Amino acid sequence: MADKGMFNDRVAVNIPLKSDDNTEANINNDPPAYQNPHLNFNNGWKDLGFAIVFAIHIIVVIVVGLVLGLPIVLQHMKQISLEKPLRLSADFDIKPFAYSLSGAAAVGGLLSFLTLFALQLCAGHFIKCSFFILIMMQVLLGVGLFFVFPPLCVIPGVFILFTLIFISCVRKRITFAEAHLQAGCASLRSHPSLILVAVLMLIVEFLWFIFWCLMFVGVIRALNIDLTTNKVNMTSNQTQPATIYGLSTKTTPIRPPTFLMNETRKTTDNTPYSMKEGTRKKRMNSYSNDEQSQHMNTSQNLTSNTEQGNSGFIYKIVVFFLLLSWYWGAITFGNIINFITACTVGDWWFSNDDSGLYTMSNSIKRAFTKFVSYAEAQLVSLKLNPQR
Repeated sequence: MADKGMFNDRVAVNIPLKSDDNTEANINNDPPAYQNPHLNFNNGWKDLGFAIVFAIHIIVVIVVGLVLGLPIVLQHMKQISLEKPLRLSADFDIKPFAYSLSGAAAVGGLLSFLTLFALQLCAGHFIKCSFFILIMMQVLLGVGLFFVFPPLCVIPGVFILFTLIFISCVRKRITFAEAHLQAGCASLRSHPSLILVAVLMLIVEFLWFIFWCLMFVGVIRALNIDLTTNKVNMTSNQTQPATIYGLSTKTTPIRPPTFLMNETRKTTDNTPYSMKEGTRKKRMNSYSNDEQSQHMNTSQNLTSNTEQGNSGFIYKIVVFFLLLSWYWGAITFGNIINFITACTVGDWWFSNDDSGLYTMSNSIKRAFTKFVSYAEAQLVSLKLNPQR
C-alpha cells in the first residue's frame, strides 16, 4: 500500500496563464486600477442628415394635423350640439377611435407612476405577481380556446411550459433583482428633478398624440373622400347610357300584350317579302347594338374592380405609414426619460465621479445631443424585432 504521507506533501506548481495571442504570462502582474469610463459628450449633434429627416417628419405631422385635421374636429364639435356626429367614412367613426386612444394614454401614464411606487415598496413581490398574472392569462386563454377549438389549447400550453421553465431558472435571482431595483429607486429619490422631467416628457407625448390624431383624422377623411368620389364616378359611368355611332345603348324592352302579338303575327303573314327583310335588318342592328353595350358594360366593370382593388391597397399602405409614424415618435419621446433615468442611476454606481459625467444636467444634455441617433436606433429596432 502507498504511504499516506506522500499524499500530504504539498508541491507548488506554477501554471502560466497565457492569452489567446500567445503573449507573456501576466499572473504576477497586478491588475490595473479601476477607472471610470471615459465618455466624450461634448461633440454636439450626430447624424445631421437623420436629424433633418426626423425634424421634417415632426413638422409634416404638425402641419398636416393643423391643416387637414383641425377643421374636421371643429366641424365635429359644432355638429355634436345638432346631434349629427361627423363620420370620416361609412365604416369609420371618429369618436370610438379618439376615446380609445385617449383612454390608453391616460391609463399608461397612471400605470407608470404606480409601477414606480410599487417597485420602491416591494419589488420582489411585484415581480412574482407579474409572473402569476402572466400564467393566469395564459391559462384563461387556453380555457377559452378549448370551447372554440380544442386543438388550439396546445399553443397556450406551450407558452405556459416555457414560462414555468423561465421562472424555475430565475427564481433564485429575484432577490438579487429586488436589491438592485431598490438601490436604483433610492438614487432616483435623491434627484427629485427627475419627476419634473418625467412630467414634461408626458406632456410632450400627449402633444404628439394630439397632433398625430389630427393628422390621422385629416388624412383618412381626405383619402375616403377621394375613394368615394372615384367610386361614385365609376358607378355613374356604369348607369349612364353609352352612345355608339350615334345610337344609345340604353334599351327599354316593351312587351306588348298577348292579343296584340297574335294580331301582329296575322298581319306579318300578309306583308310582302321586302317589308319582312327590312324588319329583319332592323332586328339585327338592334341585336348588334345590344351586344356592343354588354361588351362595354363588362369592360367598365372590370376597370372599376381593378381601380377599387388599387384604392384598397393604397388605403392600407397609407394607414401602415401613419401607424409607423405614431409609433416612431411615441417611443422616441417616451424613452428619453428612460435614458435620463439610466444616466442618473449611473451617478449611484459611479459615486466617485469627479468629472460630473452622471450629473442631472449632463444626463439631460446627453439625451438631447444624442436624440437623433436614439430615434434612428428606435426605427431600426422596430424593423429588426419582428424579424428576430
